[in-house]
Amino acid sequence: MSKKVLIHFGPPKTGTSAIQRWLQSNSQVLHEQGFFYPQHSVDSNGVSSGNVLAIYDRAADRTLSLNQQKIRQLLDQFEQSRAHTLVLSSEFFFQRLLELSNALPTAVFIGYVRSPIELIDSSYNQSVKRHGNAEKIKLRPNVNARPLLQLKEYGGQIARSRLRLRAYLPSSFPQQDILADFLPSIGVEGYLTKQALVVNPSYSLEALETKRWFNGFELDELAHKLDNLMQRYPGEQLDYSFIPADKFEKFRKQTVSLLREFRQAVPFYQANALINHVRRSQQAPFMEQNIGVEQFSDVVNYIQAEDPSLYKALCQRVHVNIRNPLYRHDFKAVLPEDKRFKRNFSKLLWLLKVQVKKLFVGVNSTRAASGINRCSKGSNDRH
Repeated sequence: MSKKVLIHFGPPKTGTSAIQRWLQSNSQVLHEQGFFYPQHSVDSNGVSSGNVLAIYDRAADRTLSLNQQKIRQLLDQFEQSRAHTLVLSSEFFFQRLLELSNALPTAVFIGYVRSPIELIDSSYNQSVKRHGNAEKIKLRPNVNARPLLQLKEYGGQIARSRLRLRAYLPSSFPQQDILADFLPSIGVEGYLTKQALVVNPSYSLEALETKRWFNGFELDELAHKLDNLMQRYPGEQLDYSFIPADKFEKFRKQTVSLLREFRQAVPFYQANALINHVRRSQQAPFMEQNIGVEQFSDVVNYIQAEDPSLYKALCQRVHVNIRNPLYRHDFKAVLPEDKRFKRNFSKLLWLLKVQVKKLFVGVNSTRAASGINRCSKGSNDRH
């Protein structure tokens, strides 16, 4: 039996989460058809990093390094199985295709080509959702061609028979379901097309601006919980764009030109359909990037109803950061201040000052205590 290795690499914002969720949840169906997909964790919204840790190690600083031993163990497991095809999926593979093509010289790589203009709003939304971005969108002078240039580079260094690219064009998928496009392309049979399950959806405008404001208070462990809620928040403004109309038209023309050049260098499935879609598509309604206190209050009320402990933690996080410039915003009035928490926080600072005085003497003690005094004063000040 001929054994094959298929590596799905995304790239980001091309339906990867939906693909991985299905593969993870349908191991029995895959097994019966001769596919081996290593299991991995998935969060409460069905989002994951895929199989990246099946062959990579992640260091404390989040950098990845290819683990040859993991690869050998995985391939041994695959060889001993009855499966004819090993499938791996992760967006982290996108930046590492050359490394992977050398480590797995018979592997075939599968990915999607998405219109650069569509990535602008989508990528910004993702930066607020997952990467703690608290800034308003900053538009480049020109559309970002980097993903296409990266794919073009791969097309010049990886044999064409090993690099399968498909247009990311949901309007052409049955029921706009990417699984109905992806699964047949790798040989999985019998998938019944249905209304696509949205995984890792973009925020509504109200949820986005609420999360962006909270991001300015360094959410840390609260960020993931808030993200889960904001994905489910039923906002009124779901369809929107932060790109002014004149810039959108400029970016549209640039995108068409880039896709035509890319098609010439690296042919891909439904390239013409994608180019025509960009030429004819309508921009989502342009929106200024702000919401009012009433809209913010609606989102906060939703957080309180769905997760009271998160609501309380967010209130505390905001009110212990009164020197943060964002604290001056009217939004803070929506979040009640926990007086008991404030007293306990002040007491903690006082105890810390006492301990510093015991540990240090002379000038060092004076300087250290002075710093804590300033912090203690800040916890009681109001701008």
